[in-house]
Amino acid sequence: MPEQKSYADSMAFLALQGQPPVFDPSKRPRLSLAHVTSVPPFVQEFEAALAVHRDFREVALTNHGVHEIRSAADVRRQGSMGLLFGMQHTPPGMTRARLQQFYHAGVRVMRLAYRDPTEYGGGFASVIGLTDHGKEMLEWMAECRILLDLSHANQRTVRMALDFIQKEGLPLKPMISHTGCASVFQHSRNVVDGTMEDVVATGGYIGILLISFYLGREWAGKKRGDPLRNFLKHVVHAVTAVGSEAIGIGSDCPHIDQTPTKAEQQFIRMTRMLKTGGTFGEYFPDRPVEIIRQGNTMFDILHARLTAATPFGAEGFSERVVDNLCGGNFRSYLERSLPR
Repeated sequence: MPEQKSYADSMAFLALQGQPPVFDPSKRPRLSLAHVTSVPPFVQEFEAALAVHRDFREVALTNHGVHEIRSAADVRRQGSMGLLFGMQHTPPGMTRARLQQFYHAGVRVMRLAYRDPTEYGGGFASVIGLTDHGKEMLEWMAECRILLDLSHANQRTVRMALDFIQKEGLPLKPMISHTGCASVFQHSRNVVDGTMEDVVATGGYIGILLISFYLGREWAGKKRGDPLRNFLKHVVHAVTAVGSEAIGIGSDCPHIDQTPTKAEQQFIRMTRMLKTGGTFGEYFPDRPVEIIRQGNTMFDILHARLTAATPFGAEGFSERVVDNLCGGNFRSYLERSLPR
């Protein structure tokens, strides 16, 4: 067994999506810190979302050897796995008081939109930008010290949000917890280099995901691509574009071992629940087969691949850079962004 590293995933699942967040103690995720989604995007109404979050949080914290992350001090705590609770959407009808309720219940990350247009801004499958209510949300998030995650928002909403934050001088350091690079593969979920530069300039953070259909083209016949190699291309490009100090891994994957058959069954189940209808460009395998089979130790795999070589045959990243990509940069981001 490799030496335990201080791994941190900026978008992780401790169990299969849609199931209780309980992991097998004998195969606990090899993570020191995990940003997890406590409310599914299809739970829209405020009271229901708050209740689902509270139930999810309570169950997640029953796992042995975990602690909740609410402040920068919690990030620095050692000896157990820190859980950062967040949401991949914002319920409609939010007020300052409702946002404060989420904050006091332990929610530390929120987004403006998931896929479709909302009263706050546009998801990646829509064209609207940041709305007036969305601007209010940013002001309230800055007051509450809830972290803004720009993942899933369309480019117009992201651009308007970054401009508004700068214009108003809001103390927000946005992150894009799980994305790919549009310069490597054009997908409406991926971000352009200019956006990455502006996020990093605010003191923000960008996590590169492992979802195959965001990283490259669908496999066809015998001309099969290599999703893990595609992932490495995105990491290399992000580091080249904005440096190695604000880039990390937001896998968007379960940290459990699965057979490809079980993983495909889960893929079909989740696309039905989320009613994706092809809008994500989704296909299976939805992540590298190595990550499906060895999800529990995926960061060991990624650490080794990042250390060994880039996709272009050059020498790999240094050990220090790889350690930062696999957790150090995300931890540093949380330490400077969460309340003291």
